[in-house]
Amino acid sequence: KGKYADLIEAEAKVRLHGLANLYLYFVVRLVQQLTPTGRAALIVPAEFLDQVAGRSVKQMLVERRLLRGVVWFHSENSIFEDAMTTAAILLISNDSATHPGSVAFVSAETTAACAEIEASISTTTPNVTLGRMVPLHALDPADRWRTHVSGEETPTVVGGIALGSYAKIRHGITTGANKFFVRSRSAWAALGIDERFLAPVVPKSVMVPGVVFTDADFDRLDAADARVWLLTAREEEASDPALAALLNGPAVDEVRARPTLRSRRDRWFVPPRREAAPIWVSNLSRGRVKIVRNYSRAATLDSFHNLTPTDALDVRTFAAVLLSDETKAAVFAVRREYGSGLLKVETSELAAALVPDALSLDAESASLLASLDAELEQAATEADVDAVISAIDGALRMELPVGDDAAHR
Repeated sequence: KGKYADLIEAEAKVRLHGLANLYLYFVVRLVQQLTPTGRAALIVPAEFLDQVAGRSVKQMLVERRLLRGVVWFHSENSIFEDAMTTAAILLISNDSATHPGSVAFVSAETTAACAEIEASISTTTPNVTLGRMVPLHALDPADRWRTHVSGEETPTVVGGIALGSYAKIRHGITTGANKFFVRSRSAWAALGIDERFLAPVVPKSVMVPGVVFTDADFDRLDAADARVWLLTAREEEASDPALAALLNGPAVDEVRARPTLRSRRDRWFVPPRREAAPIWVSNLSRGRVKIVRNYSRAATLDSFHNLTPTDALDVRTFAAVLLSDETKAAVFAVRREYGSGLLKVETSELAAALVPDALSLDAESASLLASLDAELEQAATEADVDAVISAIDGALRMELPVGDDAAHR
């Protein structure tokens, strides 16, 4: 891709992001091939509207007055049955002189809407007048364009800073072969694997239905014989007879051949080490992005991002701020949407989410939030949890007002 990126930059004067997918290369090349009045309709992943890697292409479409319309298909509508990718259509015309100065953002959620869109773009004029018309000058390539068509408002945190300013964000553990490395207590016992080679882990976000996860919650999963024990043997422990039998068994060749494990070579059975993090943010989930306060001893697989505070922040204060409504809205805003309502949060975009500035809290406010986090740990019912979260929101709004609250200060 590097060779083609250099070629595109030289010929089209567009520098593609290092993480740009191939479809972005195609968009730029197609624009180069258009005749002076040429038109095109391009099907692209809907994530293009928000993707950091697509900013230079969005900038090209706006600055060269190429973009006439965006047709957006909601993530609940599976356009391609065999793909999780959601879809959008970019309507492009290479006749800047006739550009009306605005771009149409249209939602194609119904059959009637699709028919209306088809009728509009089948005319001799390249202009589209359906949906929401957004002036070209208002289309910032760095913005999330999905909001123009979905009607979703971007949350505003007064004085907000990037989450990565005070949070260390890491993927959960990637095993490369979950079925081999993660098993129930009874399954490991049947193989004769000693518990000293195992560590507690939460492999799936569906195992965490609530806002809080405790050792009691983990113990309930363990009691149900769930697959919540991760093999964590070190190289020097591989001589243990039962462990050696497992690591040299008949299924090992297939497991070792997987790309993630092949790169580890002789250490293929040693997964990355992760300590239990105080905050988990779901990597993939449906309906909502989960932010979980973890009080348990368990780590997670890569179904969650693991967040820990920098040295500048107390862990309890950190956790309370991240459980606030403002943080939840900010994190939800950076999600990507895939087919059938699947939501994904990338590490880099999570780090860039603008959240309340926990670093600016005074000692009294930080102490109050820390005490509320301690109270949350003792919450016995869902109603108790909700009450503490509401108290956290109230305390945070007093110190770091957001939205309309700031106007009344």
